Amino acid sequence: MRTVSLFTPFLLLMTSLLAACQATTEPAVDTVAAKSVLSGEVWYRQRSALPPDAVLEVSLLDVSRADAQATVLAHQKVEPAGQVPIRFALAYEATQIKPNMSYAVQATIRQGNKLLFINTERFAVLTRGAPTDQVKVRVDPV
Repeated sequence: MRTVSLFTPFLLLMTSLLAACQATTEPAVDTVAAKSVLSGEVWYRQRSALPPDAVLEVSLLDVSRADAQATVLAHQKVEPAGQVPIRFALAYEATQIKPNMSYAVQATIRQGNKLLFINTERFAVLTRGAPTDQVKVRVDPV
């Protein structure tokens, strides 16, 4: 007649756990795209204060195709905007940026429905030698 020790099930359990810990597995694939941040500030030359209810809107645009409307890749609304320079940070998916394409930042400052300031020149970013961070976007009065 064969006797089984109470210690045997414990040994089997510990051996199984040890084997599981030693097994190598492939890391899980992250389904969330890697985020990058384009930061900077919006400013203007006028020596005047913004109204307390002014709102800054900044967008990162794909402007690669001349025959199509720009695609918005990131957007931020700062309300109340405060006073210039107004800092912004646009979080975008790094996988959307292609080295041979063109990207730009657009900024507006509004008071309610009234447009107060807008950038009147193109502020290229991210590719083709353009800044990749700490962008300074000048806006002009409307």
